[in-house]
Amino acid sequence: MQSLCHTKGTWAGKPFELIDWQEQIIRDIFGILKPNGYRQFNTTYIEMPKEQGKSELAAAIALLLTCGDGEERAEVYGCAADRNQATIAFDVAVDMVRFCPALSKRVKILESQKRSSTCLHEVPARCSLRTLRTSTASTHTA
Repeated sequence: MQSLCHTKGTWAGKPFELIDWQEQIIRDIFGILKPNGYRQFNTTYIEMPKEQGKSELAAAIALLLTCGDGEERAEVYGCAADRNQATIAFDVAVDMVRFCPALSKRVKILESQKRSSTCLHEVPARCSLRTLRTSTASTHTA
């Protein structure tokens, strides 16, 4: 996460540094392991007020899980009630990749007309494929 940059507002282009309460969230999610070595939590619900950096934090976490977690063929999904909401954090993640030279070399951005199927693919030297996708409630209803 240290190599990422903020993508919008007055923080745009500045290093993405976690503030204390964000760091505590990350520690709670990723720092507690079960005796078998797996994380204690595999689902997390975080609620934050407007203008507190939800999209930037969500994008950074999604990129960490997609590119920095070491899981082969990892799939990370960002879900929301509608297409516009689903694309907000994804678009931030795309911009974070574009602003980070190291990630830009490793990640291929595949954009499509159908936003719910837009994804990032990381193809590292070992040829495993990791995917970050957006999904909406309307994607799963007829």
